[in-house]
Amino acid sequence: MSSTISRRDAVLGAATVAVAATVATTAQADQKGHLQAALDQLQKAHKQLDAAGSGLGGHRGKAMRATEQAIAETKQAMKYISS
Repeated sequence: MSSTISRRDAVLGAATVAVAATVATTAQADQKGHLQAALDQLQKAHKQLDAAGSGLGGHRGKAMRATEQAIAETKQAMKYISS
């Protein structure tokens, strides 16, 4: 597993790239709209993962933690463009 990327890292990487690309290439009003839409979808995904229940080999928990991190990063991006 040392040479493979974990799902968590892939999710965090994709979220980071998506947020960074949005911040760098769109107007501030569009940025806020896109970030809010992303935040809404991440929160929905987290609720769905929570509803999936246990017994998934720890993968659901890892996905939930990755989603929580993506939510936190998205909120930080929203604060950054608001300052």
